[in-house]
Parts: sequence; structure tokens; C-alpha cells
Amino acid sequence: MIVDVHAHGLSEDFIIETAKGPGRDWKVEIAGPRHYVAADYGPLDPLLYDLEERLASLRSRRVVLQLICPPPPLVATREHAADVALTQRLNKSTAKLVADARRETSRWMIRHLRRYSRRSSTRSSLPSCIRLVLI
Repeated sequence: MIVDVHAHGLSEDFIIETAKGPGRDWKVEIAGPRHYVAADYGPLDPLLYDLEERLASLRSRRVVLQLICPPPPLVATREHAADVALTQRLNKSTAKLVADARRETSRWMIRHLRRYSRRSSTRSSLPSCIRLVLI
């Protein structure tokens, strides 16, 4: 069993809300459909917010559990620390990402279980469930 104990993630809703919101805590711009650029960083890796891509990447690497948290610069740098409002938004974002992953993984498992159950010789090779965990 492979466990990834160091990963960062944000819900795409959080990124869009932050980009459009007044008095933004984090400078991020919408550069195109599902494409975001953060000030002082550059283009965001889609694996940060694209759940389907994240889950596909985890499956391809046979990772069955991934612990996620927001990127550290959003929480604190030498110049600032997240206030209560931003911390609450980050917690909600991470919880949403975890909940969405659980729903998507359940759908994926149901599709694969149906496919594998039709072929008795492959029952022993059922894919394992991938879970994201909030840390």
C-alpha cells in the first residue's frame, strides 16, 4: 500500500472565489478556463485543484491514501499569517476537496466493481480505493 503523506490541494471553487473576491488574501488570476496564475508564483499546477486529474495520477502511481493540506504560503510567510477568516475558508476548501474525492472515488469504484464482477477471473485484481485525508 502506497501512502502519499505530503500533498497540497485547494478546491477550484476557493481559487475562483479568491480571484473574483474583493480584498483578496491571495493574489491569483483566472488566466483561462481552468487555468490560474498566482502572483509571485506563476501558473498553478492543475493537480492542485483538478480532482479528476489528481485521482487519475494517484491511480497511475498506485497511491491509495493521500494526506492533503493547503499550500504553506497561503497559511503563513515571513510577511503574514492567515487570519481567522482565511483559515476558515482554507479549512472549508480542503474539506470540500476531500468530500468531492470521496464521492468521485465511490463512483469510480462502483463502475469498476460492476465491470470486474462480470469477469470472475479478475475479481482478485479489483482496484483499491483512493482516499484523500484532511490534515
